[in-house]
Amino acid sequence: MYQDKEYPLHADSEERIYVEGILASGGENRTEIRVEKCVMTPDADPDYSTQHNLLTDGCAVDDTVEYHNAPSGLAQRFSFEAFRFNERPSAVVYMHCYIDVCSADVEDSKCKVGGNHVKRRVGSRLT
Repeated sequence: MYQDKEYPLHADSEERIYVEGILASGGENRTEIRVEKCVMTPDADPDYSTQHNLLTDGCAVDDTVEYHNAPSGLAQRFSFEAFRFNERPSAVVYMHCYIDVCSADVEDSKCKVGGNHVKRRVGSRLT
């Protein structure tokens, strides 16, 4: 896990970046999460017109995404290969992730198959 003092991360293209989405507080045994969406942009704005999708609808859409075991349902781990946007090859790349927080007691929650949920955005900077 990267520490706060390590941000922004400095990564070469194709170097693996490891990500953990975690519910740090307020979680109980009856809560679980799912990383719903992660997009990379060359700007701090998550709606910036140039984007690279890593995850959509909780599924990997980037061929380099690999999922890793997490310690509990309160976390989800994955990694991907770092890259650069062609329009800004030496610029900072921002990661914007949206996380579903669900009740583990609900069998048809979006964390399992679909349903209503709470979204949070987690932002990080990569250079």
